[in-house]
Amino acid sequence: MRARQSRQLKPKERRPKLATTMSQLLRNYIENPEELDASMRKWAPVVSGGLFSGAWWSWANAVISVDGPYPSKDVWPTMLSCVSLVLINLLSRDQLQDISSSGDDEANTRARLWLLFSFLLAFAAVGGSISVLVAASGASYEAIGWGSVTSTGLILLSSLLLWRYRSNDDGAW
Repeated sequence: MRARQSRQLKPKERRPKLATTMSQLLRNYIENPEELDASMRKWAPVVSGGLFSGAWWSWANAVISVDGPYPSKDVWPTMLSCVSLVLINLLSRDQLQDISSSGDDEANTRARLWLLFSFLLAFAAVGGSISVLVAASGASYEAIGWGSVTSTGLILLSSLLLWRYRSNDDGAW
């Protein structure tokens, strides 16, 4: 009986199970980064879709909360960020590596210019949403500015996550 009591930790010394499992997961991923990459390739499209839907939810929430009319040009940064998401993800990292290793310098340059244009478009959308926020500050439709910044930021995050971790190895899209 005494041996059993001595093995138990005092209540102050116990760690919560969640913290223990999280520290074990982080330790495993630090020791074996390939496992993290495989896990992220599996879950990144789901998280990316969640970020994309959260972006449109924040935009819809901002539009609903505005009482009066707002300028229709305030929609453009969010639309532009959606176009940049599509453009960024038309060329996957695997395809970019295949083009780079093919030896065709023109194709490599075209692919890199495509990505440069796509990322410039995405950051232009973020800049546009910040200008919408500045223009809307103090006006009755200030929520549109905050919704625009939030939505473009989340869509940019979504596109970066999807571009980084999506793979064509599984025969998926």
